[in-house]
Amino acid sequence: MFFARLLVLTSALAGCATLDEPLPVEVASFAARCSHPAVVRCVAFERHELGQAGVIQWGRSDARVGVFVNGYPPSANLQDRVTLDEAVAASGDTSLRFAMPSGTGAGYGGQFYANFSDDLSVQFDEGDEFFVQWRQRFSSAFLSNRYRPFDTWKQVVIGEGDRPGVNARSCTQLELVVHHKHGAPAMYHSCRGKDGQSAEIVGRRAVPYVADEWMTFQVHVKIGTWYQNDKRYAQDSVVELWAAREGQPSRRVLKTTVDLANTQPQARYGKVWLLPYLTGKDRTQQHADAYTWYDELIVSTERIADPTGE
Repeated sequence: MFFARLLVLTSALAGCATLDEPLPVEVASFAARCSHPAVVRCVAFERHELGQAGVIQWGRSDARVGVFVNGYPPSANLQDRVTLDEAVAASGDTSLRFAMPSGTGAGYGGQFYANFSDDLSVQFDEGDEFFVQWRQRFSSAFLSNRYRPFDTWKQVVIGEGDRPGVNARSCTQLELVVHHKHGAPAMYHSCRGKDGQSAEIVGRRAVPYVADEWMTFQVHVKIGTWYQNDKRYAQDSVVELWAAREGQPSRRVLKTTVDLANTQPQARYGKVWLLPYLTGKDRTQQHADAYTWYDELIVSTERIADPTGE
């Protein structure tokens, strides 16, 4: 109860802070963060989560939670691309590792996705708000390589949730993307679905990526009025991004109001993707083999505490 009160108080205070103020955020273990009543989905990336109903389906793109590589059948061995790593973890025994070897294309590493709930009942509409937090680690080569031609890669996509009979893909009109830009995280939205374009979300602070440690990232979305591509702009949705080095408090990278386009009456936010997708990557380029790891994925309706140094 004490932790719950602290988290609620922190959320209220965070809404009043300016971008340049440190945020008074409580810290908690992964288990404590997952047990908070506002949490709707936690993924620990442990072996016990594999192969059962309601947990990670390996090699499947049509499950509620899954890992797959485009064009590869469910029976394919994905171990050289995406695997559970027993040597590196933010907590527990394993983390999810994606590989990006030399001479590979944009989507070589594959992608993980999770609906916000197995029964698809947890999705977010006008007036709702939610938070997505994850831990991520980068190898030195992943950050130092200069990938041709754009040198940009995605970390996370938050977008439209599945519906009965509809398997939502990562590039939807509701798409919110955290991606690499000039050595630090940035964001854009809409996947060419807002007035025919993708829209950059401008930040005011750069929190540089650092290799070989578990960084923490958190996105906050408060949905205002869905924009209908009718040139009537309300600018009443809020998007925030926080980032933190291991063992340090989160710093707000951006907080801004935007128009979130949604012209599909049944579409709602309800799915998150973890994927080191390198847009347009030149598959002939030779570079050092690179890796990135993900762990401790949490989706919540309230601000999520920073992780302890577990």
